[in-house]
Amino acid sequence: MAIRKWKKGRRLQCASYGYRAVAGFVILFLGSVIPYVIYQKTELNKLKKENFQQNGGPLLQDLQKEKHFKNNATVAIKKSKIVDNDNRRQQFIKEVVVLSLINHKNVVKYLGCCLETKVPFLVYEFVNNGTLFNFIHTQKDVNATTWTTRVKIAADVARALVYLHSEALDDEPIVHRNVKTSNILLDSNYTARLFNLGASTFTTPDQNELSPIVQETADYYLDPECKEPHQFTEKNDVYSFGIVLVELLTGQQKKEHADHILSSSKENLLEVVQEGLLNEKNKEQIEKVAILAAKCLNRIGKERPSMKVVVTELDKITSISTDPNLMEPKPNYERGDSSSHKKGNDSIEGQVPATLNYGR
Repeated sequence: MAIRKWKKGRRLQCASYGYRAVAGFVILFLGSVIPYVIYQKTELNKLKKENFQQNGGPLLQDLQKEKHFKNNATVAIKKSKIVDNDNRRQQFIKEVVVLSLINHKNVVKYLGCCLETKVPFLVYEFVNNGTLFNFIHTQKDVNATTWTTRVKIAADVARALVYLHSEALDDEPIVHRNVKTSNILLDSNYTARLFNLGASTFTTPDQNELSPIVQETADYYLDPECKEPHQFTEKNDVYSFGIVLVELLTGQQKKEHADHILSSSKENLLEVVQEGLLNEKNKEQIEKVAILAAKCLNRIGKERPSMKVVVTELDKITSISTDPNLMEPKPNYERGDSSSHKKGNDSIEGQVPATLNYGR
């Protein structure tokens, strides 16, 4: 019994030593880890401040209004480029300033930004129905209803560009410079929202170089006048919008389709229209949109219509009935009543010749 008691006491004593050893180890561990955690947190806060300074935070604080986000709200995050020099810092600040000024139902709403990361993040409202590019290029059942939706989307985008060009600022237009179907988002009602104004700029007479974002834009959408002599105007957006119209008409991104619409006679203008879109009821609408696209694609920028004129024409086009039983009879111009042809200076219809040939 004595031996057993001695062993039991020895075990208790060993256990006590073990607990103390573990406790000592824990204390030692915490004593070394806690200062490290504090150090890391301090360094992280220091890094956040450095990133905030690097990304132009102090300048933006005076320019940005305070933003409030609803709890559990779904937002879209756009990762910007690293702001690693004064030029990029100025570009980024200008982008945020432009975004802060924009408020239109057909432009994706900018909500705020995060500057405490190495690469700044821009926060936008979430638009839930994908891009116009996906809408065009993933549709299997294309019909006349599809066309009705597409022409409505075109009108939405045109209104967004009118806002940027003549309404967002009092004194000068904003040129988007990156208009393409992948930068047009759709909501659940297929209302179009223009996105990605990262290449946007206020137009200035002495602007003489391409921004990195414009250089990365596909040549398919890029106005040839953006390359030489590097002058940026609202008419650059008009050209890109014309390419979007061609994509809506043809369902494809093919330069030859744009060239066809640009240089075709009226008789074969519709040969490249996507199969399924065209029927006798909407033929007049589609033909007029194709003519409008050709005007927007004019090689001479000054001769392109303004986006205000484009919106007016699209409103006229969408008001054309696609029910042949409701269509009014067309005037008969064969008797030489030339006064019936006269239109105002801002009208496209009066400017379209029998053969288009704008690009030759």
